[in-house]
Amino acid sequence: MGVHRGSLYRDFAADVLAGRDELYGEVINRFTTERLHSYYLANPEIAQRALWALGQAKLLLTTHPEASLVFAVTAAEVGLKSGLLKPILHGLVHDEALAVIIAELVPEQRNKQFQKLLFGILRELGGLDLQTFRRLAAGPTLWDEMQQAQSRRNGVVHRADGVTPDDARLAVEIAAIVVESLFPQVLSRLGLLTDASLRVTGSKP
Repeated sequence: MGVHRGSLYRDFAADVLAGRDELYGEVINRFTTERLHSYYLANPEIAQRALWALGQAKLLLTTHPEASLVFAVTAAEVGLKSGLLKPILHGLVHDEALAVIIAELVPEQRNKQFQKLLFGILRELGGLDLQTFRRLAAGPTLWDEMQQAQSRRNGVVHRADGVTPDDARLAVEIAAIVVESLFPQVLSRLGLLTDASLRVTGSKP
């Protein structure tokens, strides 16, 4: 069974990494919105860990900027990857076991073609284009800001670098956009309801 699942993943990854022009349209056509809805409804508290990390980042902002930044970047990563990208993979893959395997690999997957595929589906179905979305009209993209914050987080964690209060504040603002704004917006676009605590409460009538 393990060999079978591994070969299935390699076949899937080979298609993604090949960057075939026809792959994107094929995936969009085969995407199962019902599976996506089922995933969210079966995991109504999917945003809670990201929301908790964001809360910690806010609490630590004025007293411990380094810790605040680490929690903020964690919140943004968890909100994006676990709250949005993992469910997309469950909508893509019809084999439940394979969906779990691939979803677990999302945080480690840095291939540009893989990102393009997932972000493209998020744009088409959820109305969020991470490659162009900006917090400020004249500023960098949110994705670029996230990567810069991740670099600062890595400096704190791996080299004990210090950060400025402004660095931490920016990281908190980025995380707040991802968790408190984009997550419920995308789910609403997908036809799902969330409450004030970002729990998924059902489908729109």
